[in-house]
Amino acid sequence: MDRIEGVLDSWRETGGPGFLTISGTSMRPLLPNGCRVVVRPAAGLLRLGDIIVYRRGEGLSVHRIVRVLRRDGARRFVAKGDGAFGFDPAHVAENRVVGRVVGFERNGAVVDIESAWWRAGGLVTAVLSYIVGVAARAARPVAVRLRRRAGRRRGRDMRDDTGCEES
Repeated sequence: MDRIEGVLDSWRETGGPGFLTISGTSMRPLLPNGCRVVVRPAAGLLRLGDIIVYRRGEGLSVHRIVRVLRRDGARRFVAKGDGAFGFDPAHVAENRVVGRVVGFERNGAVVDIESAWWRAGGLVTAVLSYIVGVAARAARPVAVRLRRRAGRRRGRDMRDDTGCEES
């Protein structure tokens, strides 16, 4: 956590962008494991489709905003990795967001994702990702029932006609 606080302090002091190396595959294919992203402090309006860096437990998470919620005057975000099926476990309070990804390194060059084309692509990705998340959440109970049923069948298949287990 000390390392993370040091990175955040340097972002706050300079007010400019910083680099962060991400780990994991939840933002694939755009941001693969080990990708360096350019992050600006999260001052200002965060929008649907933005890729945010936010506090999650003892670390940071880099995911896309797929839905913006407003409750009692406060904004919260539903976040999800582009390559993940499910939503992040909890809504992200605006005060937990520490930065917004504005670019990434690819083949030694920085790709700026602030243009209108990239922002439109981020918006489309957010909408499609939200649909995938809703479908995955709806399919979860069905998948659990199918797994249970398959487990019971497997148990039956292991018995011969006499009811005794095969060896």
